[in-house]
Amino acid sequence: MAIAALCGVVRDMGGVCVTHIRYESGDGFIDPNLEALDVGRRTGVPVHVSHYASTWKRNGQFRPLLRLVEDATSDGVDVTFDAYPYVHTGALPGRVLRHG
Repeated sequence: MAIAALCGVVRDMGGVCVTHIRYESGDGFIDPNLEALDVGRRTGVPVHVSHYASTWKRNGQFRPLLRLVEDATSDGVDVTFDAYPYVHTGALPGRVLRHG
C-alpha cells in the first residue's frame, strides 16, 4: 500500500498520519477502520482519524469501533480520533436545522 510507504517517511520526520475513513472500502464499517489503524501497526506512525464513525449507519455499533482503537493501542499504535459532537445531519447540527 502506497500510503504505508509514505507514512514511514512521515514517522521518520516526527509526523502523524491524519486520515478520514474510506467508508466505501470492504464492508464499509469495520474493514476501512482496520485499514487506517493497520497503517500505524505496520509503520509505527501515530494515527489520527477524523470524524471517527460519524457517518456510520448502524446505530449502537460504536463499541466495536472503540475495541479496534483499544486493540491498536494495545499493539503500540498511538491512536487519536475526533467525532462530531452531534448526530450527523450533513453540514449543520440538528438543532440548527430544527430552529432555523
